[in-house]
Amino acid sequence: DQGKVPAIPLFAAVPFGMKPPAYIGWYYFGGGHEMLQETYANKGFNVHAQLCGIIGPETAGWYSEPIETLEDYKGLKIRFAGLGGKVLEKLGASVTMMPG
Repeated sequence: DQGKVPAIPLFAAVPFGMKPPAYIGWYYFGGGHEMLQETYANKGFNVHAQLCGIIGPETAGWYSEPIETLEDYKGLKIRFAGLGGKVLEKLGASVTMMPG
């Protein structure tokens, strides 16, 4: 479940996303904050989004066999969180979703 505003993970949990300095630059100086405010407003939320903390993107895991094509995810059992897990499900992986 991606919550009441499904687009919000695009601001917080993009797999292989920007490193923290790039994200902060985009958020404050590249229109990211305004875009986030608009996303909440379009769903009827009267909130003021605040960047409270940031961590770097995670790798996608360690595998016993090489992942060389998207086809290699078909049938793969993997534990993954949020938006990344949804993407891997679409690629055919058997995903156990983790919170986050």
